[in-house]
Parts: sequence; C-alpha cells; structure tokens
Amino acid sequence: MVAVQELAQRIALQTGAGLGVNLRRKFPAWIVAAAVALLFVSNVITLGADLRAVAAGIELLSRGLLRATWVIAPVAAMLVGFQLFANYELLYRTFRWLTVALFAYVAAVFAAHPRSATVLAATFIPHLEFSSQFLLMLVAVLGTTLSPYLFFWQPAQEIDVMQAMGRLSIDEYAGVDDHELQAARTDTFTGMFFSQLVAYCIILTAAAVLYAHGKTDIQTAADAAQALRPLAGPAAFVLFAAGFIGTGLLAIPVLSASAAYAVNEVARIPASLVGAEV
Repeated sequence: MVAVQELAQRIALQTGAGLGVNLRRKFPAWIVAAAVALLFVSNVITLGADLRAVAAGIELLSRGLLRATWVIAPVAAMLVGFQLFANYELLYRTFRWLTVALFAYVAAVFAAHPRSATVLAATFIPHLEFSSQFLLMLVAVLGTTLSPYLFFWQPAQEIDVMQAMGRLSIDEYAGVDDHELQAARTDTFTGMFFSQLVAYCIILTAAAVLYAHGKTDIQTAADAAQALRPLAGPAAFVLFAAGFIGTGLLAIPVLSASAAYAVNEVARIPASLVGAEV
C-alpha cells in the first residue's frame, strides 16, 4: 500500500497533474473513460454504504431515538454543503481531526481484552487455507486496501496543497526536489502505517470477540457493534459505533471528491477543493 500510494503521489509531484490527466496522455480516451466510469460506480456504492454506517452509528448511540433512515439525508446534505462552501483550510483541518476517530477501533481492542498469547501467535504465524471463504476474505482485504479511489485522491490532493500554498501554475508545482520527495514519502508511510494499524485492530476485535464466541453471521457494521455489547461490554460497543460515525464522515468526502477529480480530469474540466472557497 505504501508503494502504490507513493507512486500515485510521485506522479503528481513530478508532472504537476492528476492521475486522470496522466492516464489520458498515455492511453486511448475510451479506455480511460471506461476505467473512470467503473471507479465512479464503485465510489457511489461505497459512499452509500458509508453513509448508511454513519446513520447506523448514530442510531446505536442514541439507543434508537434517532432512526438511521431519519439521519441519512441530513448527514448527506451537511457533507455536500461542507465540501462545496467550506474553505480549503477548514476542510484540511476537519479531515485531519476526523482521523482521530479511527483510534476508537484501537481502543476497542483493549476493551475487548483478547488473549495476548493467542493474538501474538495469530499475528506472526500465517494461517493459509484453500477454501472459498478464505479466498473471499483475501480478495476483500486486498480490495479494501489497494483502493482505486485513493490512487486518484492522492495526486489531486498533492496539487490542491500546492495551490493552497500559492503555487498556481503547473510550472510551480511540477518536478519537485529530493527534499520534497522525502517529505512526501514520510507522509505517505506514516499515513499508510496508521491505516493498517486501524484495520488490524478491527480484524482483531472481531476475531477475539465475535468469532471466538461463534458469532459468524454478521451482515452489517451495526450487527457487529450490537454483538459486541453482550460479549465485550458497553465500552467496546460505544467505541465501535463511534468509529462508524467518524470513519464515515471522513470517507464520504474522500469518495465523492476522488470520483469528481477523476471525472473532471478525463473530461478536461478544472477541479479543486481549493476552489471551494467562496
């Protein structure tokens, strides 16, 4: 994940253009358009799932006083308005602080009290099997780790950051020096490390609490949080539910913006979150 994201980042730093623009330069337009269309459909579906998870988290924490179906539309409207009308500095700070919500999943591990010896053994000794369920899980993990929307988001964000710093032409933010490349690498490595730490903690909590107690029929994020309450206590339940809200609020703008970046770059329409300042 570090290698792929750094590659996407370097494309922007060296060319001064997003991934869609660079793809358009190298491949026939219909191939790029077809790939972006698939990205757009995938993002919309994932965005809907994340929006539903935010609503489910609110319903769980309110003990059903606020039904998920009631809050989906207001949350969606709030996020759309935020992206369209907030200035870039506010967007940047909000995204940065929303990442703190991800550590709710790290705290959930301690609330679940897994067996340390079992955790260490399962972490460092691989378990492989050739079954349909195992292969399905492997594909799911790879698909949610190497996500195409991040490939478009990262280069576009690099350009947005440069524009926010006052570099307004392609000549000013293409072809950076070694110092800037090293800073970008450190930034990418740090971000990807913490993203994998959070993913590890989600898997660990589910395995140590749900799977260990034979709870293998989880269908939604809300089901997982509800199942944690009697097995791991209210703390793990609250942390998981709060994590849904924070993660969704962070992911939804990224999903929608990355789809917009991709479509606009292929359609040759200038687009930037820095332009959200009105």
